[in-house]
Amino acid sequence: MRILIITDKQGTAIDRLARSVQRNLLHHQIIVLPVHPKRNDVNDLYDVVNFMKWADVIDVHYWKSGQLLRTTFAEEFSAKPKVLFHFNPYDINTEENQYYDLVVVGNEEIHNRVPFAHLVPYCIDLSFFKYNPEYTEEERVMMSVNRIEGKKGVLEVAKACKDLGYIFTLVGRVSKPDYMRQVISEAGDKFEFYEDATDEKLREIYYKSAIHVCNSIDSYESGTLPILEAMACGVPVLTRKIGHVPDLFNGSNMVVRVGAQEDVDDLKVQLKKLMQAKVLRTSIREKAWETVKNRDDRRMALDIQKLYYKLFKPNKQLVSIIIPTRDNPDAFSESLIGAIGQDYDNCEIVVADSGDQPIKPIVDEARKLTAFPIKYIHFDAKGTYSLAEARNRAVIESDGKILVFCDARMKMLPNAVSLFVSFYRPQAWLWGSKDGVIKGFVENFSCIGRDDFVRHGMFNERMQWYGGMTQELRSRFEGKNNFEFIFLQEAQAVSVKRATSKNKRREDIINAKFLVYKLHSK
Repeated sequence: MRILIITDKQGTAIDRLARSVQRNLLHHQIIVLPVHPKRNDVNDLYDVVNFMKWADVIDVHYWKSGQLLRTTFAEEFSAKPKVLFHFNPYDINTEENQYYDLVVVGNEEIHNRVPFAHLVPYCIDLSFFKYNPEYTEEERVMMSVNRIEGKKGVLEVAKACKDLGYIFTLVGRVSKPDYMRQVISEAGDKFEFYEDATDEKLREIYYKSAIHVCNSIDSYESGTLPILEAMACGVPVLTRKIGHVPDLFNGSNMVVRVGAQEDVDDLKVQLKKLMQAKVLRTSIREKAWETVKNRDDRRMALDIQKLYYKLFKPNKQLVSIIIPTRDNPDAFSESLIGAIGQDYDNCEIVVADSGDQPIKPIVDEARKLTAFPIKYIHFDAKGTYSLAEARNRAVIESDGKILVFCDARMKMLPNAVSLFVSFYRPQAWLWGSKDGVIKGFVENFSCIGRDDFVRHGMFNERMQWYGGMTQELRSRFEGKNNFEFIFLQEAQAVSVKRATSKNKRREDIINAKFLVYKLHSK
């Protein structure tokens, strides 16, 4: 899928969220393009038109930028399915909502005000903002803000830290120079300022800080992301009840003050109380991490991807074609050609490779030949018979509601997936014909619903020998809630490589059959 994400300005929180989606959905073609609603070069805007024509889905992360494109390039803008993300609570009822197929918000309070919107909570890169086990002994307070201005309440925090004798570290961009001069004047000699700090520098500051403060005015924030980053890094948070704080707060994982933004005396009391309570801060660190561990940006990307698919092919189920492979590049190439040649136009392909021979270059070349997303997984099978594990790993990475298994030694005919989808129904495992031969159920060319497959236990990874997997599946699935196995002769594949001779696997078959007996004979 080709996705164009429009943001406001490079480096802003909105832009960072968009690039998080791009980073976590590499199997799609995603372009993130900053379009400021006021400051733009005309030639740059015309470049945007070409990207809108290229895209399958347009994702607008800032409604004013979307408004500019809608009014300037109405034909191109209206031609594609679109989703609008609201990151500002004061703009959620804009008339721009009507020009979008889907609207997304990031916290419960905003969602309650626009119940027709989809809720996708904000998340961060937890692989980068890691918990710091070595908590600082310094009396250092930090703020991280996108724009340094009065609505963020930086001046009040600077005054409080000066009066209390704490080091005050501020990270952000100067939006109002006069306001910044006030902050510097009030902050005293223990003030540190970092403008346009890198993520690495920001993380370093989190690790050196005893407390993170958020002091924004009411009805201004929908986040903020630094609250999540501080919680992930192990920095206790002192905040007002704004943005997604009500969604995160469980009574013990941060301190939420009720005083007004401008109430410096209340801020000082709460700040001093928290700074002097080392045991409390240590407890908050741990409890905050327990909360933020569920705010992994990979989850956010998957939730957003569901919306993209909903817009891309609204009347067609996504099908995940699962291809396990191991050291058979020639056969795999033919199988992959069969997968990308399917006439059903809403597929993804998931390749699970447990071999030593190079398969990834074949996948990379195939991506140039198809609009289907192709995901690639490689794992070390450590010499075991890894077919069950390969299939299971691929299913975990899949996004389709319908799974089609096709082992690498088979090549599906172009209409195979279409036929499977036509006859698909819940609580049934369909299998097709290989080389025109009518045989009993074998899962290596078959179709099943993802939910049914996962709920009934997936493939048994203890089947580490050839010769018992099909029997084990039938023994486990058949008869469960009227589950059926259905042969679909019309769905066909041809062999591109024959299975290893049974003579070489007789001992494996004996071991596999005995394992099935032990599992299901009691």
